[in-house]
Amino acid sequence: MTEDRSQWRPFIERACEAVGIDPATIDEDPILDMAAKIAHEGERPMAPVGTYILGLAIGSGIGDPDELRAKIEATI
Repeated sequence: MTEDRSQWRPFIERACEAVGIDPATIDEDPILDMAAKIAHEGERPMAPVGTYILGLAIGSGIGDPDELRAKIEATI
């Protein structure tokens, strides 16, 4: 059974507009993949915390998003 993603992009667009971010810069799949990995291989409550940390790291401009994600995943 596949997920109904029909409301995902509209939510992303509304949320981005609310905080002044270009929704074209959001690729939800890697974020969701990382959250799933944290939830299944680590501790479920840390999935949103991990994605928040990734967002802060990307927003601070300290590195490549894929490298930052890999570093966070390596801490599981």
